[in-house]
Amino acid sequence: MTDIPRLIEHAFPLKQTSLDSVHEKNVRHGHISTLHIWPARRPLAACRAALIATLLPDPGTPEKRKELCEKIGGKVVKKIERKKMPNGQIVEREKEVTEGGILHWGRETENKEVLDWFREEIKKAYGGRAPKVLDPFAGGGAIPLEAMRLGCEATAIDINPVAWFILKCTLEYPQKLAGKTWPLPEFILRNETFMRDFFTKAKGYSKAEAEKALELLGRKLKEGEQGTLNFKVAEDGSMEADLAWHVRAWGQWVLDHARKDLAKYYPVYADFEPVDARSRRVSVSGGTPLLPYEKQPMRLVPPKEDGNPDIDALNKEFSTEYLADKKNPRWIAKPTVAYLWARTVKCKNCRATIPLLKTRWLCKKEKKRILLTVEATSPSLSQTSGETPLLQYFDPNEPISNLSGNLPHWRQEGVTYFVTFRLADSMPQEKLRQWDEEREAWLKEHPEPHDEEIRKEYYRLFPDRFQSWLDAGYGECLLARPELKQIVENALLNFQGDRYHLDEYVIMPNHVHVLVSPSGQSTLSKILQSWKSYTAHRINKHLKRNGPVWQKESFDHIIRSPSQMERVRQYIRDNPKGKLQGKRRDDASTVMRRDVASTIVFGIDKDVPVKGSNTAQRREHDKKIGTGTM
Repeated sequence: MTDIPRLIEHAFPLKQTSLDSVHEKNVRHGHISTLHIWPARRPLAACRAALIATLLPDPGTPEKRKELCEKIGGKVVKKIERKKMPNGQIVEREKEVTEGGILHWGRETENKEVLDWFREEIKKAYGGRAPKVLDPFAGGGAIPLEAMRLGCEATAIDINPVAWFILKCTLEYPQKLAGKTWPLPEFILRNETFMRDFFTKAKGYSKAEAEKALELLGRKLKEGEQGTLNFKVAEDGSMEADLAWHVRAWGQWVLDHARKDLAKYYPVYADFEPVDARSRRVSVSGGTPLLPYEKQPMRLVPPKEDGNPDIDALNKEFSTEYLADKKNPRWIAKPTVAYLWARTVKCKNCRATIPLLKTRWLCKKEKKRILLTVEATSPSLSQTSGETPLLQYFDPNEPISNLSGNLPHWRQEGVTYFVTFRLADSMPQEKLRQWDEEREAWLKEHPEPHDEEIRKEYYRLFPDRFQSWLDAGYGECLLARPELKQIVENALLNFQGDRYHLDEYVIMPNHVHVLVSPSGQSTLSKILQSWKSYTAHRINKHLKRNGPVWQKESFDHIIRSPSQMERVRQYIRDNPKGKLQGKRRDDASTVMRRDVASTIVFGIDKDVPVKGSNTAQRREHDKKIGTGTM
């Protein structure tokens, strides 16, 4: 065909092509899009229409162009469609669809004579021979596939290896291997589910015939031979199947091996219920409900060696007679709808694994709302007796905020905190600035993650040095004076049981350690402000002077684990040590003890002061308490 005008230069069934392309997006059976994912697939309807309009010459008149376009895409008609809305209401709406043509999915086979007519017309336009169609960027293969269906010689090219393989499976293999059969691999003959489908779908057996064939096949396999089961067999006696069934067979092989290797990453859970849950409902005819059964939490189903769930392991406690009655509840494996994967990070404080999720909502519709909840690995409340308040620790499901400041101050409602606040002169400012600058520079030179040697060096250079400075007793150590220490203790105990629950505390000569849980509308910030402002006023009045008494900021940490809570308590009880003498509640110095079996969580920052003159002992104590800033 010379360069005469083509149909596409003057007319094109655009409306019909658009409607049928949209319809094709919803096709899920037999379409090439189900062969493999390809991100830029072109609708077959659009490719077919564009090829025909490009290959055929322009008929010359508007009437003939309209007739040819209708032959390609059919006519656009309107019909009333009834649709059920989420609220249950049935609404009617007008919808445009096509009638006739060869673009609508599945209609080309119904109008086979029309498709044959287009093939002949295309050959006539090219002198009786099939034209050649080249697609240098074929991708998913829609254009060359439609060119082949129109009788053209198609050449498809793509440099992407995935696209190349899709093209081989779409264009080449079906032509080369159509109508050929091969013996089924021996491993699949032992798969009862696969063979049942093979007998019923490939061989056309009824259910009864398929079960009989399965029974016969099982006997033959035990005897070491397949035998003839009333269907086509090869010379070696094995059953034959076409390419599609071989793809299914080897796909099953891949699935079995993948399931075996990945079973530990894809857990299966079981519910405790009857086989037919409806049998537990009230009988409508008799009106008498069946005996209820006790609901039980879901259980993890252990996997077999092949990776399949071993539900029998959970039901081994039940007798054969019990399991024979389908009304009796038993453990039933439930298929998992979806697995939600997320990148994770380690909490700098407790080292717990935290999923990075944009949202925990899995579904948020009008009548269906599903929220992913994160369960803590230990109880969130302590076990207490008497009138001792419950102590609560960090809950990953609840909101958490961070107050601005030089130090991190994490806040969550209802949790317990370990707090350290110190006198204004407890640390020389020049030493503190030097320590902070050196620490920031060192952390930039040694980014995380840190190995054991680097971590030891960090402890030696910063936390241990900080503790030694604090323990050295810099400043006036005003709290070593009994009357000033009593002012602080009275302030701590003043609102005990009203605004907060005070679990443990120790008053050192130049700093205070407190384990406190705010209650009611009180917040840790307000509590600290109350303690500091009141004691600063009383201490200045007693000393007859003005000026700051306390450092502006404090170390505060959310309690995070029951074991760490006990370590923090022990840490407070073990103070004071060495030459600095503090005040405890028992004896003449002050740690207030509570007989509480609290399960409270804690993670202490590496920079929290730890007593003891020996560096190795202090480092070991740091490890026992834990690390972090939350």
